[in-house]
Amino acid sequence: SALLLILATFGVAPATAADDSLRASVLRVDTTQFPWRDVYVSVSDPRGLPITGLGRDAFTVSEDGASQPIERFSVINDSQVPIAFGLIMDVSGSMNDEGKLEAAKGAARQLVAALGPADSAAVISFGDKAAVVQGYTSNHDDLNAAIDSLQAGGNTALYDAVLQSTLISQALPQMLKVQFIVTDGQDTKSSAHLNDVLHTLQSGPSVVYAVGLGHDVDRSVLDQITHSASGDALYTDDPSTLASAFQSVLNQLRLAYLLRYRSPVPSSASSASSASSDGVPHSVSADVHYQGEAAQAASTFTAASNAVAIDVTGLTPGETVSGDRQVRASLRSGTAQRIDMLVDGTTAASSDGQPTSIVTELEGLSPGDHDLAIRVADSVGAETVQHVPFMVPSAATPEPIATPEATPESQTRFPLTDAPWSWLVWLPGLLILLLLALLALVIARTRKRGTVSPQVAAAATDDTTLELAAPLIPAGGDVDTPRVRVEVDGQQQDVPLGADPVSIGRDADNTLVLHDPHVSRHHARITLDDGDYWIEDLKSQNGTLLNGQVAIDRRRLELGDQFAIGSATLTYLGQAPAVSPSDSNGVSPAAEPRVPSAAA
Repeated sequence: SALLLILATFGVAPATAADDSLRASVLRVDTTQFPWRDVYVSVSDPRGLPITGLGRDAFTVSEDGASQPIERFSVINDSQVPIAFGLIMDVSGSMNDEGKLEAAKGAARQLVAALGPADSAAVISFGDKAAVVQGYTSNHDDLNAAIDSLQAGGNTALYDAVLQSTLISQALPQMLKVQFIVTDGQDTKSSAHLNDVLHTLQSGPSVVYAVGLGHDVDRSVLDQITHSASGDALYTDDPSTLASAFQSVLNQLRLAYLLRYRSPVPSSASSASSASSDGVPHSVSADVHYQGEAAQAASTFTAASNAVAIDVTGLTPGETVSGDRQVRASLRSGTAQRIDMLVDGTTAASSDGQPTSIVTELEGLSPGDHDLAIRVADSVGAETVQHVPFMVPSAATPEPIATPEATPESQTRFPLTDAPWSWLVWLPGLLILLLLALLALVIARTRKRGTVSPQVAAAATDDTTLELAAPLIPAGGDVDTPRVRVEVDGQQQDVPLGADPVSIGRDADNTLVLHDPHVSRHHARITLDDGDYWIEDLKSQNGTLLNGQVAIDRRRLELGDQFAIGSATLTYLGQAPAVSPSDSNGVSPAAEPRVPSAAA
Protein backbone atom coordinates (compact mmCIF):
# COMPACT_ATOMS: atom_id res chain seq x y z
CA SER A 1 0.00 0.00 0.00
CA ALA A 2 1.00 3.65 -0.33
CA LEU A 3 1.27 3.99 3.46
CA LEU A 4 3.67 1.07 3.76
CA LEU A 5 5.65 2.48 0.84
CA ILE A 6 6.06 5.78 2.68
CA LEU A 7 7.14 4.18 5.93
CA ALA A 8 9.66 2.00 4.14
CA THR A 9 11.02 4.65 1.76
CA PHE A 10 11.06 7.53 4.24
CA GLY A 11 13.06 5.77 6.94
CA VAL A 12 15.99 7.56 8.56
CA ALA A 13 19.07 5.47 7.90
CA PRO A 14 21.42 4.90 10.84
CA ALA A 15 23.67 7.95 10.94
CA THR A 16 27.40 7.51 11.23
CA ALA A 17 29.90 9.55 13.14
CA ALA A 18 32.53 9.53 10.41
CA ASP A 19 32.13 13.28 9.65
CA ASP A 20 33.17 14.41 13.11
CA SER A 21 32.99 13.38 16.74
CA LEU A 22 30.20 11.33 18.25
CA ARG A 23 27.70 13.22 20.43
CA ALA A 24 25.87 12.02 23.53
CA SER A 25 23.72 13.81 26.10
CA VAL A 26 21.79 12.91 29.24
CA LEU A 27 18.20 14.04 28.66
CA ARG A 28 17.09 13.44 32.25
CA VAL A 29 17.53 11.17 35.29
CA ASP A 30 14.48 9.58 36.95
CA THR A 31 15.15 9.01 40.67
CA THR A 32 11.59 8.34 41.87
CA GLN A 33 11.93 4.54 42.05
CA PHE A 34 14.76 4.17 44.55
CA PRO A 35 17.04 2.26 44.55
CA TRP A 36 16.69 2.31 40.76
CA ARG A 37 17.98 5.20 38.63
CA ASP A 38 16.74 5.59 35.04
CA VAL A 39 19.09 7.58 32.79
CA TYR A 40 17.73 8.73 29.40
CA VAL A 41 20.54 9.21 26.86
CA SER A 42 20.50 10.46 23.27
CA VAL A 43 23.33 9.62 20.84
CA SER A 44 23.70 11.52 17.58
CA ASP A 45 26.03 12.42 14.75
CA PRO A 46 27.44 15.95 14.29
CA ARG A 47 24.20 17.15 12.62
CA GLY A 48 22.08 15.91 15.50
CA LEU A 49 20.61 12.88 13.73
CA PRO A 50 20.03 10.03 16.21
CA ILE A 51 22.26 6.97 15.84
CA THR A 52 20.14 3.83 15.80
CA GLY A 53 20.94 0.19 16.43
CA LEU A 54 23.08 0.58 19.56
CA GLY A 55 22.91 -2.24 22.11
CA ARG A 56 23.57 -2.56 25.83
CA ASP A 57 27.26 -3.36 25.19
CA ALA A 58 27.78 0.08 23.63
CA PHE A 59 27.12 1.82 26.98
CA THR A 60 28.65 2.07 30.44
CA VAL A 61 27.14 4.12 33.27
CA SER A 62 28.66 5.54 36.48
CA GLU A 63 27.31 7.32 39.55
CA ASP A 64 29.68 9.56 41.52
CA GLY A 65 32.57 8.08 39.51
CA ALA A 66 31.79 4.43 40.36
CA SER A 67 30.81 2.17 37.46
CA GLN A 68 27.40 0.51 37.85
CA PRO A 69 25.99 -2.55 36.02
CA ILE A 70 23.19 -1.71 33.58
CA GLU A 71 20.23 -3.74 34.86
CA ARG A 72 17.79 -2.68 32.15
CA PHE A 73 18.35 -1.38 28.61
CA SER A 74 15.74 -0.31 26.08
CA VAL A 75 15.29 1.90 23.03
CA ILE A 76 12.50 4.44 23.50
CA ASN A 77 10.72 7.31 21.76
CA ASP A 78 11.36 10.35 23.97
CA SER A 79 9.42 13.60 23.44
CA GLN A 80 12.08 15.49 25.42
CA VAL A 81 14.59 15.30 22.57
CA PRO A 82 14.48 18.99 21.46
CA ILE A 83 13.91 19.60 17.73
CA ALA A 84 13.47 22.76 15.62
CA PHE A 85 11.25 22.13 12.57
CA GLY A 86 11.16 24.38 9.50
CA LEU A 87 8.00 23.57 7.52
CA ILE A 88 8.74 24.71 3.94
CA MET A 89 5.37 24.60 2.13
CA ASP A 90 4.82 24.93 -1.64
CA VAL A 91 1.88 27.31 -2.32
CA SER A 92 2.26 27.53 -6.10
CA GLY A 93 -0.92 27.38 -8.17
CA SER A 94 -0.62 23.66 -8.96
CA MET A 95 -0.94 22.80 -5.24
CA ASN A 96 -4.66 23.52 -5.60
CA ASP A 97 -5.02 20.37 -7.72
CA GLU A 98 -6.20 17.08 -6.18
CA GLY A 99 -6.36 18.53 -2.67
CA LYS A 100 -2.56 18.62 -2.35
CA LEU A 101 -2.36 21.85 -0.33
CA GLU A 102 -5.16 20.82 2.06
CA ALA A 103 -3.46 17.45 2.66
CA ALA A 104 -0.13 19.19 3.30
CA LYS A 105 -1.78 21.61 5.75
CA GLY A 106 -3.45 18.71 7.58
CA ALA A 107 -0.13 16.85 7.91
CA ALA A 108 1.56 20.02 9.19
CA ARG A 109 -1.14 20.51 11.83
CA GLN A 110 -0.64 16.93 13.05
CA LEU A 111 3.10 17.55 13.31
CA VAL A 112 2.47 20.70 15.38
CA ALA A 113 0.21 18.71 17.73
CA ALA A 114 3.04 16.20 18.29
CA LEU A 115 5.67 18.81 19.18
CA GLY A 116 7.18 18.46 22.66
CA PRO A 117 7.66 21.25 25.21
CA ALA A 118 11.27 21.87 24.13
CA ASP A 119 10.47 21.91 20.39
CA SER A 120 9.81 24.86 18.09
CA ALA A 121 8.67 25.23 14.50
CA ALA A 122 8.38 27.82 11.74
CA VAL A 123 6.20 28.04 8.62
CA ILE A 124 7.87 29.21 5.38
CA SER A 125 5.82 29.36 2.18
CA PHE A 126 7.03 29.69 -1.39
CA GLY A 127 5.08 30.67 -4.51
CA ASP A 128 6.17 33.71 -6.51
CA LYS A 129 8.48 34.46 -3.58
CA ALA A 130 9.59 32.92 -0.29
CA ALA A 131 7.93 34.26 2.87
CA VAL A 132 8.26 33.54 6.59
CA VAL A 133 4.59 33.16 7.52
CA GLN A 134 5.46 32.33 11.14
CA GLY A 135 8.91 32.50 12.73
CA TYR A 136 10.19 29.82 15.09
CA THR A 137 7.87 29.46 18.08
CA SER A 138 6.54 26.83 20.50
CA ASN A 139 3.04 28.33 20.45
CA HIS A 140 0.76 25.79 18.76
CA ASP A 141 -2.05 28.31 18.16
CA ASP A 142 0.26 30.67 16.26
CA LEU A 143 1.65 27.81 14.16
CA ASN A 144 -1.81 26.45 13.30
CA ALA A 145 -3.03 29.94 12.37
CA ALA A 146 -0.08 30.32 9.99
CA ILE A 147 -0.76 26.92 8.41
CA ASP A 148 -4.47 27.69 7.98
CA SER A 149 -3.64 30.98 6.23
CA LEU A 150 -1.75 29.31 3.36
CA GLN A 151 -3.34 29.79 -0.09
CA ALA A 152 -2.10 28.48 -3.44
CA GLY A 153 -1.21 30.69 -6.41
CA GLY A 154 1.77 31.72 -8.53
CA ASN A 155 5.15 30.18 -9.40
CA THR A 156 7.69 28.14 -7.40
CA ALA A 157 10.57 29.89 -5.55
CA LEU A 158 11.90 26.71 -3.92
CA TYR A 159 15.61 27.63 -3.60
CA ASP A 160 14.89 30.98 -1.94
CA ALA A 161 12.63 29.27 0.63
CA VAL A 162 15.21 26.61 1.58
CA LEU A 163 17.93 29.26 2.02
CA GLN A 164 15.68 31.50 4.11
CA SER A 165 14.53 28.66 6.39
CA THR A 166 18.09 27.43 6.94
CA LEU A 167 19.45 30.89 7.76
CA ILE A 168 16.80 31.77 10.36
CA SER A 169 17.30 28.40 12.12
CA GLN A 170 21.03 28.82 12.71
CA ALA A 171 20.65 30.86 15.92
CA LEU A 172 18.18 28.44 17.55
CA PRO A 173 19.17 26.62 20.79
CA GLN A 174 17.99 23.17 19.66
CA MET A 175 20.85 20.88 18.64
CA LEU A 176 18.70 19.12 15.99
CA LYS A 177 17.40 21.43 13.25
CA VAL A 178 15.18 19.83 10.58
CA GLN A 179 13.85 21.38 7.36
CA PHE A 180 10.82 19.62 5.86
CA ILE A 181 9.99 20.49 2.23
CA VAL A 182 6.63 19.72 0.59
CA THR A 183 6.43 20.51 -3.16
CA ASP A 184 4.74 19.31 -6.35
CA GLY A 185 7.00 20.99 -8.93
CA GLN A 186 10.40 22.47 -9.70
CA ASP A 187 11.93 25.88 -9.08
CA THR A 188 10.75 28.52 -11.59
CA LYS A 189 11.15 31.82 -9.72
CA SER A 190 14.08 31.90 -7.23
CA SER A 191 16.83 34.50 -7.36
CA ALA A 192 19.18 31.95 -5.72
CA HIS A 193 20.74 29.04 -7.58
CA LEU A 194 20.86 25.36 -6.68
CA ASN A 195 24.61 25.58 -5.95
CA ASP A 196 23.91 28.32 -3.38
CA VAL A 197 21.48 26.01 -1.60
CA LEU A 198 23.84 23.02 -1.65
CA HIS A 199 26.78 25.05 -0.34
CA THR A 200 24.72 26.51 2.53
CA LEU A 201 23.33 23.12 3.55
CA GLN A 202 26.71 21.36 3.43
CA SER A 203 28.27 23.93 5.74
CA GLY A 204 25.22 24.41 7.97
CA PRO A 205 23.67 22.47 10.86
CA SER A 206 20.32 21.54 9.32
CA VAL A 207 18.99 18.15 8.22
CA VAL A 208 16.61 18.29 5.24
CA TYR A 209 13.75 15.97 4.29
CA ALA A 210 11.45 16.40 1.31
CA VAL A 211 8.22 15.00 -0.10
CA GLY A 212 7.65 15.32 -3.84
CA LEU A 213 4.00 15.10 -4.91
CA GLY A 214 3.06 13.96 -8.41
CA HIS A 215 5.00 13.56 -11.66
CA ASP A 216 6.17 17.16 -12.20
CA VAL A 217 8.74 17.10 -9.39
CA ASP A 218 12.42 17.42 -10.34
CA ARG A 219 13.66 14.38 -8.44
CA SER A 220 17.34 14.99 -9.12
CA VAL A 221 17.12 18.42 -7.46
CA LEU A 222 15.33 17.16 -4.34
CA ASP A 223 17.78 14.26 -4.06
CA GLN A 224 20.74 16.66 -4.18
CA ILE A 225 19.20 19.00 -1.60
CA THR A 226 18.30 16.27 0.91
CA HIS A 227 21.46 14.18 0.51
CA SER A 228 23.68 17.23 0.99
CA ALA A 229 22.05 17.68 4.42
CA SER A 230 22.00 14.03 5.62
CA GLY A 231 18.27 13.71 4.91
CA ASP A 232 16.12 11.81 2.46
CA ALA A 233 13.46 12.41 -0.19
CA LEU A 234 10.14 10.66 -0.78
CA TYR A 235 8.01 10.68 -3.91
CA THR A 236 4.32 9.83 -3.92
CA ASP A 237 1.18 10.43 -5.98
CA ASP A 238 -1.12 10.18 -2.95
CA PRO A 239 -1.32 13.38 -0.84
CA SER A 240 -3.20 11.54 1.93
CA THR A 241 0.03 9.76 2.93
CA LEU A 242 1.78 12.99 3.93
CA ALA A 243 0.71 12.80 7.59
CA SER A 244 2.19 9.30 7.93
CA ALA A 245 5.48 10.49 6.43
CA PHE A 246 5.70 13.43 8.84
CA GLN A 247 4.99 11.21 11.86
CA SER A 248 7.44 8.50 10.75
CA VAL A 249 10.30 10.99 10.57
CA LEU A 250 9.36 12.59 13.90
CA ASN A 251 9.28 9.20 15.66
CA GLN A 252 12.75 8.29 14.44
CA LEU A 253 14.18 11.68 15.37
CA ARG A 254 12.91 11.14 18.94
CA LEU A 255 14.97 7.97 19.45
CA ALA A 256 16.73 7.68 22.83
CA TYR A 257 18.21 4.97 25.07
CA LEU A 258 17.07 4.11 28.61
CA LEU A 259 19.76 2.83 31.01
CA ARG A 260 18.61 1.58 34.44
CA TYR A 261 21.04 0.83 37.26
CA ARG A 262 20.87 0.28 41.03
CA SER A 263 22.06 3.27 43.05
CA PRO A 264 25.04 2.65 45.36
CA VAL A 265 23.51 5.02 47.96
CA PRO A 266 23.03 2.85 51.08
CA SER A 267 19.50 2.21 52.39
CA SER A 268 20.49 2.90 55.99
CA ALA A 269 17.98 5.62 56.73
CA SER A 270 14.88 5.01 58.81
CA SER A 271 12.61 5.01 55.79
CA ALA A 272 12.84 4.44 52.09
CA SER A 273 11.95 8.03 51.33
CA SER A 274 14.86 9.51 53.29
CA ALA A 275 17.25 6.91 51.85
CA SER A 276 16.31 7.86 48.30
CA SER A 277 16.49 11.61 48.94
CA ASP A 278 19.72 12.30 50.85
CA GLY A 279 19.77 15.96 49.79
CA VAL A 280 23.24 15.55 48.26
CA PRO A 281 23.93 16.26 44.57
CA HIS A 282 25.15 13.20 42.67
CA SER A 283 26.90 12.94 39.31
CA VAL A 284 25.97 10.45 36.61
CA SER A 285 27.79 9.76 33.36
CA ALA A 286 27.07 7.51 30.40
CA ASP A 287 29.87 6.51 28.02
CA VAL A 288 29.02 5.28 24.53
CA HIS A 289 31.24 3.59 21.92
CA TYR A 290 30.31 3.42 18.23
CA GLN A 291 32.44 2.51 15.19
CA GLY A 292 35.72 3.25 16.94
CA GLU A 293 34.59 6.57 18.42
CA ALA A 294 33.57 7.40 21.97
CA ALA A 295 31.48 10.08 23.65
CA GLN A 296 30.49 10.80 27.23
CA ALA A 297 27.23 12.31 28.50
CA ALA A 298 27.26 13.66 32.04
CA SER A 299 24.77 15.29 34.38
CA THR A 300 24.10 15.96 38.06
CA PHE A 301 20.95 15.33 40.08
CA THR A 302 19.60 15.43 43.61
CA ALA A 303 17.38 12.42 44.26
CA ALA A 304 13.68 13.21 44.52
CA SER A 305 11.81 12.29 47.67
CA ASN A 306 10.02 8.99 47.36
CA ALA A 307 7.81 9.45 50.44
CA VAL A 308 4.51 7.62 50.01
CA ALA A 309 1.37 9.74 50.50
CA ILE A 310 -2.24 8.67 49.94
CA ASP A 311 -5.37 10.72 49.17
CA VAL A 312 -8.74 9.19 50.15
CA THR A 313 -11.91 10.26 48.32
CA GLY A 314 -15.48 9.21 49.07
CA LEU A 315 -15.01 9.10 52.87
CA THR A 316 -13.86 11.59 55.52
CA PRO A 317 -12.73 10.70 59.07
CA GLY A 318 -15.65 10.49 61.51
CA GLU A 319 -18.29 10.56 58.77
CA THR A 320 -21.67 8.86 59.20
CA VAL A 321 -22.26 6.52 56.26
CA SER A 322 -25.84 5.66 55.33
CA GLY A 323 -26.23 3.11 52.54
CA ASP A 324 -23.54 1.79 50.22
CA ARG A 325 -20.46 3.92 49.54
CA GLN A 326 -17.54 3.70 47.06
CA VAL A 327 -14.16 4.78 48.45
CA ARG A 328 -10.98 5.36 46.42
CA ALA A 329 -7.39 5.63 47.69
CA SER A 330 -4.97 7.30 45.25
CA LEU A 331 -1.18 7.58 45.43
CA ARG A 332 -0.27 11.28 45.67
CA SER A 333 3.52 10.82 45.83
CA GLY A 334 6.12 8.08 46.05
CA THR A 335 6.12 4.61 44.53
CA ALA A 336 4.07 1.72 45.93
CA GLN A 337 4.62 -1.99 45.43
CA ARG A 338 1.23 -2.84 46.93
CA ILE A 339 -1.87 -1.12 48.31
CA ASP A 340 -4.43 -2.87 50.55
CA MET A 341 -7.76 -1.56 51.85
CA LEU A 342 -9.03 -3.20 55.06
CA VAL A 343 -12.43 -2.73 56.69
CA ASP A 344 -12.33 -3.56 60.41
CA GLY A 345 -9.10 -5.53 59.87
CA THR A 346 -10.43 -7.64 56.97
CA THR A 347 -8.96 -7.11 53.50
CA ALA A 348 -11.57 -5.61 51.17
CA ALA A 349 -9.36 -4.82 48.14
CA SER A 350 -5.72 -5.27 47.10
CA SER A 351 -3.57 -4.14 44.20
CA ASP A 352 0.13 -4.75 43.46
CA GLY A 353 2.63 -4.17 40.68
CA GLN A 354 3.22 -0.43 41.32
CA PRO A 355 -0.46 0.55 41.64
CA THR A 356 -1.52 4.19 41.69
CA SER A 357 -5.06 3.81 43.06
CA ILE A 358 -7.48 1.28 44.53
CA VAL A 359 -11.26 1.21 45.04
CA THR A 360 -13.54 -0.62 47.48
CA GLU A 361 -17.25 -0.62 48.32
CA LEU A 362 -18.58 -0.09 51.85
CA GLU A 363 -21.77 -2.14 51.90
CA GLY A 364 -23.75 -4.41 54.19
CA LEU A 365 -22.08 -3.10 57.35
CA SER A 366 -23.81 -3.41 60.71
CA PRO A 367 -24.67 -0.27 62.71
CA GLY A 368 -21.87 1.07 64.88
CA ASP A 369 -18.26 2.30 64.64
CA HIS A 370 -15.99 1.02 61.86
CA ASP A 371 -12.44 1.56 60.60
CA LEU A 372 -11.11 1.75 57.04
CA ALA A 373 -7.33 1.21 56.87
CA ILE A 374 -5.19 1.88 53.78
CA ARG A 375 -1.92 -0.06 53.98
CA VAL A 376 0.85 0.84 51.50
CA ALA A 377 4.13 -1.01 50.89
CA ASP A 378 6.65 1.32 49.23
CA SER A 379 9.39 0.51 46.70
CA VAL A 380 11.64 -1.15 49.31
CA GLY A 381 8.89 -2.92 51.24
CA ALA A 382 8.42 -0.42 54.10
CA GLU A 383 4.74 -0.22 55.13
CA THR A 384 2.63 2.75 56.17
CA VAL A 385 -1.01 2.60 57.31
CA GLN A 386 -3.59 5.38 57.15
CA HIS A 387 -6.84 4.99 59.16
CA VAL A 388 -10.22 6.56 58.37
CA PRO A 389 -12.81 5.92 61.15
CA PHE A 390 -16.52 6.15 60.26
CA MET A 391 -19.92 5.18 61.67
CA VAL A 392 -22.95 3.35 60.29
CA PRO A 393 -26.20 4.55 61.97
CA SER A 394 -28.99 2.31 63.22
CA ALA A 395 -32.08 2.01 61.07
CA ALA A 396 -34.56 4.76 61.98
CA THR A 397 -37.88 3.71 63.63
CA PRO A 398 -40.78 4.99 61.50
CA GLU A 399 -43.15 7.42 63.25
CA PRO A 400 -46.79 6.27 63.59
CA ILE A 401 -49.22 7.80 61.15
CA ALA A 402 -52.34 9.24 62.78
CA THR A 403 -55.59 7.91 61.31
CA PRO A 404 -58.63 10.20 61.69
CA GLU A 405 -61.71 8.60 63.19
CA ALA A 406 -64.78 8.32 61.02
CA THR A 407 -67.86 10.29 62.05
CA PRO A 408 -70.92 8.12 61.41
CA GLU A 409 -73.27 11.05 61.70
CA SER A 410 -71.67 12.82 58.72
CA GLN A 411 -71.90 9.87 56.34
CA THR A 412 -74.72 9.61 53.80
CA ARG A 413 -75.30 6.22 52.20
CA PHE A 414 -76.76 5.88 48.74
CA PRO A 415 -78.14 2.42 47.89
CA LEU A 416 -77.22 1.23 44.40
CA THR A 417 -80.86 0.82 43.62
CA ASP A 418 -81.33 4.52 44.29
CA ALA A 419 -78.58 5.59 41.77
CA PRO A 420 -78.76 3.53 38.60
CA TRP A 421 -76.77 6.21 36.69
CA SER A 422 -73.58 5.28 38.68
CA TRP A 423 -73.05 2.21 36.44
CA LEU A 424 -72.93 4.48 33.42
CA VAL A 425 -70.03 6.39 35.03
CA TRP A 426 -67.96 3.20 35.65
CA LEU A 427 -68.75 1.42 32.36
CA PRO A 428 -66.36 3.45 30.05
CA GLY A 429 -63.49 2.94 32.50
CA LEU A 430 -64.04 -0.82 32.60
CA LEU A 431 -64.10 -0.97 28.79
CA ILE A 432 -60.79 0.96 28.57
CA LEU A 433 -59.12 -1.40 31.06
CA LEU A 434 -60.34 -4.40 29.07
CA LEU A 435 -58.92 -2.98 25.80
CA LEU A 436 -55.56 -2.25 27.44
CA ALA A 437 -55.35 -5.81 28.76
CA LEU A 438 -56.04 -7.24 25.28
CA LEU A 439 -53.41 -4.95 23.74
CA ALA A 440 -50.78 -6.04 26.29
CA LEU A 441 -51.55 -9.71 25.56
CA VAL A 442 -51.08 -9.17 21.79
CA ILE A 443 -47.76 -7.37 22.33
CA ALA A 444 -46.47 -10.09 24.65
CA ARG A 445 -47.27 -12.84 22.14
CA THR A 446 -45.65 -10.87 19.31
CA ARG A 447 -42.44 -10.43 21.30
CA LYS A 448 -42.36 -14.10 22.21
CA ARG A 449 -42.57 -15.11 18.55
CA GLY A 450 -40.11 -12.50 17.25
CA THR A 451 -36.34 -12.69 17.19
CA VAL A 452 -34.68 -10.42 19.74
CA SER A 453 -31.43 -8.86 18.59
CA PRO A 454 -28.76 -9.07 21.25
CA GLN A 455 -27.84 -5.75 22.84
CA VAL A 456 -24.25 -5.18 23.93
CA ALA A 457 -23.88 -2.56 26.62
CA ALA A 458 -20.89 -0.25 26.50
CA ALA A 459 -18.38 -1.06 29.20
CA ALA A 460 -18.50 1.39 32.07
CA THR A 461 -15.37 2.59 33.87
CA ASP A 462 -15.64 -0.17 36.46
CA ASP A 463 -17.10 -2.79 34.12
CA THR A 464 -15.18 -6.06 34.28
CA THR A 465 -16.34 -7.29 30.87
CA LEU A 466 -13.52 -7.56 28.36
CA GLU A 467 -13.27 -7.15 24.62
CA LEU A 468 -10.31 -8.39 22.59
CA ALA A 469 -9.16 -6.44 19.56
CA ALA A 470 -5.96 -7.42 17.69
CA PRO A 471 -4.63 -8.83 14.42
CA LEU A 472 -5.35 -12.55 14.66
CA ILE A 473 -4.17 -15.78 13.03
CA PRO A 474 -7.13 -16.98 10.90
CA ALA A 475 -8.32 -20.57 10.92
CA GLY A 476 -6.05 -22.65 8.75
CA GLY A 477 -3.44 -19.83 8.66
CA ASP A 478 0.33 -20.06 8.80
CA VAL A 479 1.03 -22.63 11.50
CA ASP A 480 4.71 -21.63 11.69
CA THR A 481 3.99 -18.08 12.83
CA PRO A 482 5.22 -17.35 16.40
CA ARG A 483 2.28 -16.19 18.48
CA VAL A 484 0.77 -15.42 21.84
CA ARG A 485 -2.46 -17.08 22.93
CA VAL A 486 -4.81 -14.67 24.70
CA GLU A 487 -7.49 -16.11 27.00
CA VAL A 488 -10.28 -13.85 28.23
CA ASP A 489 -13.19 -15.31 30.24
CA GLY A 490 -12.62 -18.77 28.74
CA GLN A 491 -12.32 -17.41 25.18
CA GLN A 492 -9.05 -18.01 23.33
CA GLN A 493 -7.45 -16.43 20.28
CA ASP A 494 -3.92 -16.42 18.86
CA VAL A 495 -2.12 -13.14 18.06
CA PRO A 496 0.75 -13.43 15.53
CA LEU A 497 4.19 -12.06 16.36
CA GLY A 498 6.50 -10.54 13.80
CA ALA A 499 9.07 -7.77 13.53
CA ASP A 500 6.60 -5.06 14.57
CA PRO A 501 6.04 -4.51 18.31
CA VAL A 502 2.72 -5.72 19.75
CA SER A 503 1.43 -3.13 22.23
CA ILE A 504 -1.05 -4.19 24.92
CA GLY A 505 -3.36 -1.93 26.89
CA ARG A 506 -6.75 -0.32 27.36
CA ASP A 507 -6.36 2.48 24.79
CA ALA A 508 -7.73 1.95 21.29
CA ASP A 509 -4.35 2.71 19.70
CA ASN A 510 -2.83 -0.54 21.03
CA THR A 511 -2.29 -3.63 18.86
CA LEU A 512 -4.03 -5.74 21.52
CA VAL A 513 -6.85 -3.84 23.25
CA LEU A 514 -8.12 -5.19 26.60
CA HIS A 515 -11.17 -3.33 27.89
CA ASP A 516 -10.54 -4.03 31.56
CA PRO A 517 -10.32 -1.40 34.35
CA HIS A 518 -7.38 -3.33 35.83
CA VAL A 519 -5.39 -2.89 32.58
CA SER A 520 -3.44 0.37 32.11
CA ARG A 521 -3.92 2.50 29.01
CA HIS A 522 -0.47 1.41 27.77
CA HIS A 523 0.26 -1.68 29.85
CA ALA A 524 2.91 -3.83 28.14
CA ARG A 525 4.71 -4.42 24.85
CA ILE A 526 6.15 -7.46 23.03
CA THR A 527 9.19 -6.78 20.82
CA LEU A 528 11.65 -8.74 18.69
CA ASP A 529 15.28 -8.28 19.81
CA ASP A 530 18.21 -10.24 18.34
CA GLY A 531 15.95 -13.07 17.22
CA ASP A 532 14.13 -13.43 20.56
CA TYR A 533 10.76 -12.07 21.63
CA TRP A 534 10.69 -10.00 24.84
CA ILE A 535 7.77 -8.76 26.92
CA GLU A 536 8.18 -5.44 28.71
CA ASP A 537 5.91 -3.88 31.33
CA LEU A 538 5.33 -0.17 30.57
CA LYS A 539 5.17 0.90 34.24
CA SER A 540 1.55 -0.27 34.40
CA GLN A 541 -0.65 0.29 37.42
CA ASN A 542 -1.26 -3.37 38.28
CA GLY A 543 1.81 -4.95 36.71
CA THR A 544 2.49 -7.74 34.24
CA LEU A 545 2.64 -10.94 36.28
CA LEU A 546 4.67 -14.03 35.30
CA ASN A 547 2.55 -17.11 36.06
CA GLY A 548 0.14 -14.76 37.83
CA GLN A 549 2.56 -14.10 40.72
CA VAL A 550 5.90 -12.44 39.86
CA ALA A 551 5.79 -8.89 38.47
CA ILE A 552 8.30 -8.37 35.65
CA ASP A 553 9.95 -5.34 34.06
CA ARG A 554 11.29 -7.01 30.92
CA ARG A 555 11.69 -10.72 30.17
CA ARG A 556 12.66 -12.88 27.23
CA LEU A 557 9.72 -15.05 26.23
CA GLU A 558 10.17 -18.80 26.61
CA LEU A 559 7.86 -21.50 25.36
CA GLY A 560 4.92 -21.89 27.74
CA ASP A 561 5.44 -18.60 29.64
CA GLN A 562 2.14 -17.30 31.00
CA PHE A 563 1.51 -13.68 31.92
CA ALA A 564 -1.50 -12.16 33.68
CA ILE A 565 -2.56 -8.71 32.47
CA GLY A 566 -5.74 -7.73 34.26
CA SER A 567 -8.21 -10.59 33.77
CA ALA A 568 -6.48 -11.77 30.58
CA THR A 569 -3.89 -14.57 30.41
CA LEU A 570 -1.21 -14.48 27.68
CA THR A 571 0.67 -17.69 26.82
CA TYR A 572 3.72 -17.67 24.53
CA LEU A 573 3.55 -20.50 21.95
CA GLY A 574 6.12 -21.47 19.34
CA GLN A 575 3.76 -22.31 16.48
CA ALA A 576 0.04 -22.23 15.89
CA PRO A 577 -2.05 -25.44 15.81
CA ALA A 578 -4.48 -26.00 12.99
CA VAL A 579 -7.92 -24.89 14.17
CA SER A 580 -11.42 -24.87 12.84
CA PRO A 581 -13.56 -21.74 12.60
CA SER A 582 -15.56 -22.88 15.64
CA ASP A 583 -12.44 -22.57 17.85
CA SER A 584 -12.46 -18.76 17.82
CA ASN A 585 -15.08 -18.69 20.63
CA GLY A 586 -16.60 -15.48 19.39
CA VAL A 587 -13.50 -13.29 19.74
CA SER A 588 -13.48 -11.00 16.71
CA PRO A 589 -10.39 -9.40 15.15
CA ALA A 590 -10.23 -5.64 14.81
CA ALA A 591 -8.17 -5.78 11.64
CA GLU A 592 -7.05 -8.17 8.92
CA PRO A 593 -4.20 -10.43 10.09
CA ARG A 594 -0.75 -9.14 9.27
CA VAL A 595 2.21 -11.57 9.35
CA PRO A 596 5.58 -9.82 8.78
CA SER A 597 8.06 -11.44 6.43
CA ALA A 598 11.00 -13.38 7.81
CA ALA A 599 13.38 -10.71 6.49
CA ALA A 600 11.89 -8.14 8.84
